[in-house]
Order: sequence, then structure tokens, then C-alpha cells
Amino acid sequence: MNLATGRRTGDLGFTWNVLDFGVSYLRARQSSNLVLVADERRRRVVQGILQDVRTAYWRAVAAERLLERIEPLERRVEGARRDARTLE
Repeated sequence: MNLATGRRTGDLGFTWNVLDFGVSYLRARQSSNLVLVADERRRRVVQGILQDVRTAYWRAVAAERLLERIEPLERRVEGARRDARTLE
């Protein structure tokens, strides 16, 4: 009877060790997945910042080019207003 009881205890210990290993393994995988998720979030944030910088740069370039074209037009409009006042 003692042999059977000892064997059952040993079997339960082995089963417990296997379950403990399985839980530890799953937790390790979960932790590695969390690291991957954090890395992906960081990559997305960096991509968003880069896209915002690109957009701001091209808007500034477009504004400068537009100002270069608008300044002569403003001078012409101001001249036309002076001429209109003179004619008045």
C-alpha cells in the first residue's frame, strides 16, 4: 500500500511540475508578446512623428512658393487702388 501511495504522490508531483512549466512558458510568451506590442506602438509613434514633420515641411515650402507669387500680385493690386483713387 505504501508503494502505491508513494507512486501516486510522485505522479502528482510530476504532473504539478509539468503544469508549473506550462504556466511559466505561457507567461514568458505573454511577456515577449507584450514587448513586441510595445515595440510596435513605439514604431507607430515614430512613423506618425515623421509623417507630421514631412507634412509641416511641405506646407512651409508651399507657403514660401505661394508668397513669392503673391507679393507681385499685391503690388499690382495696390497700384491699381492708387490709380482708382487718382481717377476718383
